[in-house]
Formats: sequence, C-alpha cells, structure tokens
Amino acid sequence: MVGGCRKSETPSTPPPGSPAAKALNEMDQKLASGDVQAQLQVMSQLLQAWVMTKNSFPTSVDEFVQAKMIAKVPAAPAGKKFVIDRQGVRVVLADQ
Repeated sequence: MVGGCRKSETPSTPPPGSPAAKALNEMDQKLASGDVQAQLQVMSQLLQAWVMTKNSFPTSVDEFVQAKMIAKVPAAPAGKKFVIDRQGVRVVLADQ
C-alpha cells in the first residue's frame, strides 16, 4: 500500500502449458471458429463466471472485451447480435 491506497490488481496471464492457459486457448479457438453454437457456449460460460464473481450482469457482451476476458466479440450471423439473457443467465442471438 502506498499513501493508504491499494495497488490495483491487473489480470495475469496463466503460465504456458498450465490448465488455465489450455482452457483460455480452447476458448479463443471456439470464439474464432465461426461455429455460432460454440461461440454462444463460451460467452455463456463467461457470463456465468461474471455473475458469480461480480454478483451483477454486464450491460452487454462488449464488457467481456473491456474486462480483458476475451480479445474481441466474434461477428454474429447477418441480421443478428449477441445479447445477454438475464433470466437464463446465458448469451443468445437476437434480431438486430
């Protein structure tokens, strides 16, 4: 502590080859795959982790990027967008 203030914590990258690094790599591959169902699954897992740790919902999936949970939100199919279903605690596709 300096001057009574706590140093802010920044997310750390897991060591290469660790289970956490392998899980992050698998998530990145699913998000980049173009497989919409896999993308929805990963983003729903991120949402559930968010809700469990922060006891609140993000306003949009873009907050996963701002929180450095993912590098970018994948492109949704034409005419659709990824939205948060608060009742189901999952990410779904909705019409734009």
